[in-house]
Amino acid sequence: MSLFQRFDNGNGILSLAEVDRTVIHWYPEFGTNRQAMIRAFNAADTSRFKEFQRLIGLLYYYTELSNLFGQLNTNKDENDLREEFNRIDINHGKYILFNEVRSILYVT
Repeated sequence: MSLFQRFDNGNGILSLAEVDRTVIHWYPEFGTNRQAMIRAFNAADTSRFKEFQRLIGLLYYYTELSNLFGQLNTNKDENDLREEFNRIDINHGKYILFNEVRSILYVT
């Protein structure tokens, strides 16, 4: 049985419920954060076999991103959060661009 078949109910298209159920019960290493799972599922656009590898990559990516943001400001001190924001906001545009997030994820 292929990995895709473990997720699929047999119709060749994955639903969010199928992804959620399979990840939670069989593959928690893909990430059990449901918000990250929803974002990955939506970002994958489609959920057929040929896009399955992308979905798995996105599950990992959004879980890692969620974990990163979960580590920020754990003591509720806004100074720490502001310092971290400024470190990521490379061009000082007062908002964080996708490339800035990507650079911090893959460089550090």
